[in-house]
Formats: sequence, C-alpha cells, structure tokens
Amino acid sequence: MMSEERAIVVAVEDAMTATTVAAEAAHVAVDTAATTVVLLHVLDAHTMVNAMFTMGGYWAPIAETREDGAAVLDVAEGALRAELAALGQPAPAIRHEIAEGSAGEAIAHVADAHDAIRIVLGTRRPHAFGRLTHPDVRAPGRPWSIEPPPRRAAGTIGRR
Repeated sequence: MMSEERAIVVAVEDAMTATTVAAEAAHVAVDTAATTVVLLHVLDAHTMVNAMFTMGGYWAPIAETREDGAAVLDVAEGALRAELAALGQPAPAIRHEIAEGSAGEAIAHVADAHDAIRIVLGTRRPHAFGRLTHPDVRAPGRPWSIEPPPRRAAGTIGRR
C-alpha cells in the first residue's frame, strides 16, 4: 500500500531569515505529519538597488543568481534538519526549488504543484528601504504558517 504524500512548502527569503523560517517549518512538519518539505526561494531582482545604482550612473544590473538561491536553501535545510534532530524527529524528504518572478505567484504555483497542506512564510527583516517598500516589516516576528486556499480549478490555486 502506497502512502499519500503530505507536502509543506517553505518560502525562504534570504540567508538572514532562513534559520528562523526553517525552525518553524520543522514544527509545522511534525504537527502535520508532513512526508515532504519543499524549500522554495524566489530569486530577488533587487529592483530598489538597481534603481539606486542607475540614478548614480552605474548601469550593470545586479541580480541574485541561482547559486545565491541554492546557498540560501542549503542554510535553510541545515537549520531544518537541526531543529528536527533537536525534536527527536526523523527528517521527511526535502526538496529544493528556485523560482523567478513574483514571489506570491511562485509560492502559489509550487504549493499547487505539490498539493501542499501548509505553506510556511518567513517574516521580513527590517532595513531602511524595506520600511519604505514593504509595510509588513513594521510587524516582525515569527514566521507564518498558512493553509493554501482551496483550488478553484486545476493549476489556479486561489485565483478567480
């Protein structure tokens, strides 16, 4: 008899928040009896940084590479495994995914593709420009764990 996969998606923003998000994900994995943890990183186009450099006369685009994204996910996986070990729990299957584009759309797509039962989202770390462009940085704290919305049609999680 084949068991059903129970996947959670863990959206990891950067190396600075990866350990906090992964630790929360370990607890969510245990609480939901997840058989798979999908660690997801969406590459940052560094829009604000590029705009500032362009205004200063610097033209070469600055972007996060796939190698940068893989390094973030490696940090998250290490923290996830350490937290699970501290809890005395075996690690479920762990997968890495790197996406580009809109973070929200990428998270929804990966959650849909893996039929995720939970999504763990990190909190943004406060920084000078983040306070201007991301109002949620005023409310730092623990990562969030949410249930994906019900599917309305195949491949359209949460869309109308």
